[in-house]
Amino acid sequence: MAKCKICKKEYVKKSIKHMVCSYECSLAYSELHLSKKVKEKKQVARKELIAFNNKDVRKLTVIAKNLAQHYARLRDVDDSCISCCKPIAKQWDGGHYMNAKYFSAVRLNTLNIHKQCSHCNDWNNENKAEYRKNLINKIGLAKVEWLENQKGVCKYTAEYLVKYIRVFRKKIRQMKKRLNK
Repeated sequence: MAKCKICKKEYVKKSIKHMVCSYECSLAYSELHLSKKVKEKKQVARKELIAFNNKDVRKLTVIAKNLAQHYARLRDVDDSCISCCKPIAKQWDGGHYMNAKYFSAVRLNTLNIHKQCSHCNDWNNENKAEYRKNLINKIGLAKVEWLENQKGVCKYTAEYLVKYIRVFRKKIRQMKKRLNK
């Protein structure tokens, strides 16, 4: 006999992984377990950010880039894919117009990042011609040409990236609140 992890009733344990007595308790246990995992992941992410003492520029750059992409997907939530104009996709990415690897000066610029289906972002070589045409319609030719002329290498400082991360986390929280209303 074993005690149920949720309702504390005794039940016959059928296997080692059997933790609860009924289907209802199993649902409650899985919800409880998932919420704990989400909290643990957030705590681990927070500890990781503190662990490298905000001085590991490479990790901070990755975090900042991910936040910028997340912000772009939220900003463009009602838009279709910038490249192929499909309104529905299995997964949405924050696609860069100017490749983030080679054009570090605009890697974190939100004018350079737009909602893009993962197919166009990964397999269609970012579908540059259509991306450019739709980007001109969205932000204007002058801004697109400005993006294309940003060819310099930019080395971000840890201080700048920490501020950037703080600002974009706040922007994302505000945007999520607006979207949930």
